[in-house]
Amino acid sequence: MTHAPIPRIALLMATHNGREFIEAQVMSILQQQDVEVLLFTSDDDSTDGTRQWMDAFADRDDRVTIIREGRGGTAPRNFLRLALHADLADADAVGFVDQDDIWLPNKLARQWASLQRADAVSSDVIAFYRDRPSQVIRKSQPQRRFDYLCESGGPGCTFLLRREAFDHVIGSVRDHPLLPHAPAHDWLVYAVARALGYSWFIDPDPTMAYRQHGGNVIGANVGISHARKRAKRLFSGEFRSQCTTIARLAADAAHDDSDLAELADAFAQPSRASHLALTRMSGELRRRPRDRRILQALIASGLF
Repeated sequence: MTHAPIPRIALLMATHNGREFIEAQVMSILQQQDVEVLLFTSDDDSTDGTRQWMDAFADRDDRVTIIREGRGGTAPRNFLRLALHADLADADAVGFVDQDDIWLPNKLARQWASLQRADAVSSDVIAFYRDRPSQVIRKSQPQRRFDYLCESGGPGCTFLLRREAFDHVIGSVRDHPLLPHAPAHDWLVYAVARALGYSWFIDPDPTMAYRQHGGNVIGANVGISHARKRAKRLFSGEFRSQCTTIARLAADAAHDDSDLAELADAFAQPSRASHLALTRMSGELRRRPRDRRILQALIASGLF
């Protein structure tokens, strides 16, 4: 009986002042079942010993490689630094890692199985806290044609892409002048992958414990405080500006999608024509029905 080869999975982990949690996360990664893991890390000026711990660990474990080329400065830029400089040639698939979560032991094996029928996969997660019960964060609502212009495919730490798809996505935007201004690396990758026509499966079964604490860059995005932040982004114009950047990067990568190009122009240039274009496509811009209704109302009222 012939056994399938063990897949080789390259993982990109940006770090910044994560010493408190990073050891548990790294061990949960390197103990993944039925896959071979290659972990690439890049530190962004940590002051708590994170970089020194990772350097020492890499000296002991040849599955870990430290990337020092390029520049970081923010979490998205640090992840893009990894995507642009890590040697991924021997990988079958590529994914992202946060520094402070805990992965279920079969996360990568489950996701590799999903990649046999899709080009990329992400998943729901279990958010856990120090001071209150855990909860499942749902991101697996049915995809809409252009949902990627207004939201990511779930937490980036759940992403896994076939290496050829990942290479194509990064290659399509690596020289784009807007790349340094992308609001989030995971949203960017999801958007460009979808715009290029790659199939993406969002698994409704959680694959990891998503740690919530005061240092999260984005986090689970639930609760009153996060609702206030979302409202501020909407009414200040920040969210539309972020959508504009993502839409332009996706449209320029795809080249031949006239509806996508029209939406990219509509986000960028407020006018009666752009308002009509956004109104026409508003039902395709979010996955969750409640989010669609809210966005449709904001577009109709001229507040978006």
